[in-house]
Amino acid sequence: MPTKTTHLAFRLSRDVYAAAIDSVEEVLPFLPLEPVPGAPDFFRGVAFVRGHLMPVLDGAVRLGIQRTDPPPADPHIIAFHANQRLTGLIVDEALDLVELPVDGRMLAADFQAESSFFDGMVESGGALYRLINPARIFLP
Repeated sequence: MPTKTTHLAFRLSRDVYAAAIDSVEEVLPFLPLEPVPGAPDFFRGVAFVRGHLMPVLDGAVRLGIQRTDPPPADPHIIAFHANQRLTGLIVDEALDLVELPVDGRMLAADFQAESSFFDGMVESGGALYRLINPARIFLP
């Protein structure tokens, strides 16, 4: 059993999040988005990526982050494999790949938090990572 797993770390406002690398397709610069009428407020639109439409969500809105600073001028879009389709998540900044320990993680249930797209938290190298599950973040 592995003692560490590889994640893509990214920033939303002042917090650092991470998602397992096996769900990440690529990190993209911000792309033009076509709005979708009647979509939820966290659904920003669709982008045309290599001949396919990719739904794109606003990470800060979806995660309920209350911003204390303005969003960046040049955010990134992380393209995830989620629910058998490529789906994008707008983040302030994609940071780097990190090896996060499996032991010592606090799961969402340990916080009495909903176990939806938030899986838990882990500390590594003096940084606190909030772990998300991309397969669930894109569900309604």
